[in-house]
Amino acid sequence: MASIGGWCVLHPALQSKLDNELVLAAASNGFTLSPPPFRFCCNVWLYTNGPFLAEKTQITSYLSYYSMLWRFLAMIGDWESMLVLLLPRPIGLGKVPSMKVESLVLFLRWKKLDTNTFLRDDDEMILRDANFNEPIRCNGGWKSNHRMKTFGSAIVWLHMSIGYEAQDSFKEKCVDCLSLFRVDQNSHGCNEHFGNRQIKRIGQPTHCFKFTNGKKQLLDKDYEVHGSCAIAPWQLRKLGALLVYEGLVGLSVWVAVLIAINLYLRADDELLTISMESFEASSFHVEANGRINGVCLKIRGKTDLRGQYFHLWADHEYPDICPVRHLLLLVHLLGVKKGWLFQSLRSLGSNTRRDDGDYRGTKRLDYGTIFKYLKERFIELFGPETGKGFGMHSFRKGAYLKAAFQKADLRICQYDARHMRHEEAVLYLGNANTLVSSNEINPSPGNELAKAYRGVRNGGAQPSPQEHAGKSLAQLADEFVLQLKVPHGVARNVRSLVIETQQFQWSTVEGDCLEQWLMTVPMELRNPCKTICLRYKRQVESIYKQQQLIEAEKVAAVTPPSSSSKRAKKATPPTNFFAGRESIAQLKTLPQKLDALLELHNRVEAIGGVERIVLDAKEKKYFARTLAPVARCFKNHCGENRDAFVGRWERTFAIKFSESCCKGVGECGR
Repeated sequence: MASIGGWCVLHPALQSKLDNELVLAAASNGFTLSPPPFRFCCNVWLYTNGPFLAEKTQITSYLSYYSMLWRFLAMIGDWESMLVLLLPRPIGLGKVPSMKVESLVLFLRWKKLDTNTFLRDDDEMILRDANFNEPIRCNGGWKSNHRMKTFGSAIVWLHMSIGYEAQDSFKEKCVDCLSLFRVDQNSHGCNEHFGNRQIKRIGQPTHCFKFTNGKKQLLDKDYEVHGSCAIAPWQLRKLGALLVYEGLVGLSVWVAVLIAINLYLRADDELLTISMESFEASSFHVEANGRINGVCLKIRGKTDLRGQYFHLWADHEYPDICPVRHLLLLVHLLGVKKGWLFQSLRSLGSNTRRDDGDYRGTKRLDYGTIFKYLKERFIELFGPETGKGFGMHSFRKGAYLKAAFQKADLRICQYDARHMRHEEAVLYLGNANTLVSSNEINPSPGNELAKAYRGVRNGGAQPSPQEHAGKSLAQLADEFVLQLKVPHGVARNVRSLVIETQQFQWSTVEGDCLEQWLMTVPMELRNPCKTICLRYKRQVESIYKQQQLIEAEKVAAVTPPSSSSKRAKKATPPTNFFAGRESIAQLKTLPQKLDALLELHNRVEAIGGVERIVLDAKEKKYFARTLAPVARCFKNHCGENRDAFVGRWERTFAIKFSESCCKGVGECGR
């Protein structure tokens, strides 16, 4: 039987009392437990067994309810109901009693009512803590009515794990039947239940009218469900401008926002679980001059069966929202080489380090803290009405909005966001396209983004090693900050470092002429001007190479072939484009094969196309069946997105690509 979930440990002072009470509760129900100490570790058998298979997302949500319920039952002293949550335990009807309906209703009150309210039972008596004898105040953590519905489903699943069906009616134990049973175990029950004695609670407690009525009383009819709004680029820039004034704490939150939006990450179980060990140094995208174009990291989300690799790309065109630059600065200022990337804000505020260089705060930043922190800033910047729409799904919706501005394909967005259902991706991107259309009619300053969309998800396959990679993220961060022009004495001024980070330009092979000219250009135009210059430089170099090849062809055409060499008559000019093509089939990974095939195809195109090369029959077939369809599919169907191509053909790729996979024209795969 599969056991999922973790340990939920109570205070050590209460553990001894808990052990004794649970032993007595088990004995009163006719069975014994394994030796103490007893801890919560819920076993949901339907996770791997049975006709109804629970989704991983459901189990993750339900376990949080079970953990809270375990603590609450210990607080009110309902030891018998805790037996359902205990492992190991006897499985089967007649062994473990169902939970008390009254305790479940009290739990709903405890979570729904305001924190200033004392928890009261049906007789209006204030409940006291069974361990400290203090009045219990309500938690008030649930505002949405939907929480009560999902909690009821979680209780149904829990009781299914001890042998009940989902529709089983609930029956309370009868005091008279129990008294007769204690006198004579062969008793048939009281007069009312003769022949069907009820000495234990059985069935699904959520089907009891007490639970249904208790839930109805707590429904908040005035509560409105507010879906999370997408963070627009102009809002993102304003938020960043505010956060960098708040020191290391603000920078840490700012980096978290940038990474979440660029990688479509959920907050609690994906973004905040990133550690220094998550980064794959061998797959960092680093140029020979040290310019960092992207980093690779591995994240496992709530819907992922295994870890997924993501590429976090740098944005050198708009460095004010570049996630890589700000990440490097944060890692340098933290001085961490291991452990959580996003640490608790209290630890960051203390600004103290351990002897090994890591911050004292080994506890990671939690969901509630960052949500409250960002909510306050969002309201401060955009007002209470707009701030009401901010939620932790604003990151993923903001990622879709960014993709919509860049005209990304729906399938690529769904792949990057890991949306299991196509309908969800259609809804997210559809809403984003509506906002983009509105911006086209009434453009908002600050919505500028890089025009090209770059895929971020590499899937579960190990990314290909990069040529100049190998240094850890901490090493790259330290080298990067050393290059910043920061005056002496302001090294710890976070805002000064952020400004220098955004203005920094890596040295390039073009020499100092371009850099000197860029210094005369206004700051906001430097990056666009440099991008345009480098783009035209590459085009000029490509044209120059093509002209050289054409001149070589003309020379070869007028040069008479040697009479002693029959091979010279066959190739004019002598080419060797397809040499080594057999080695491509021996490459182990599809990314390596794709790079080799595209490089070979680009060499052919650089000389003016396959028509300008003398090929034999086998070489012509190789170009027609493999090189051309691969290049067309990569361009027409995958938007020149390498990760999208790999994700689409990783399992079915064949060298005779046009026959087995795709012709590269029309619909993909035909």
